[in-house]
Amino acid sequence: MYIIGAPEYTGICTGCECILRSMTKRLSLILGEGDQLQLEPFIQAGTGPHQVLQRWADAHGVGSVNSEAAAIRALLHAGVEALRDDVLDEGYAELAQVYNGVEEHDERRSTRDRYVARTEATL
Repeated sequence: MYIIGAPEYTGICTGCECILRSMTKRLSLILGEGDQLQLEPFIQAGTGPHQVLQRWADAHGVGSVNSEAAAIRALLHAGVEALRDDVLDEGYAELAQVYNGVEEHDERRSTRDRYVARTEATL
């Protein structure tokens, strides 16, 4: 197996097929011992956490988690998705608070009354 391509594109050639992937950024990441201990069950094939991560990756189109890098990328995707849900929940809570405020309630009531008066006038 060898890697082919320019810096912005890499490919893996296994003899039977070549896969080209677009690389947008490569980062170095220093993991502390605690980080490594938390990641290890997800990286080690055959463990329950690894199998759960693989099912999650399959369901979300992330692909195989058969390498350390692939497993970490899948965990990154899962974390981003979880936080995105939290951000949406916070946004909806803020929207509900604004929508249910007293001033907004009075304004909606006034607008509704004007609409009713306008539609009843045309009947």
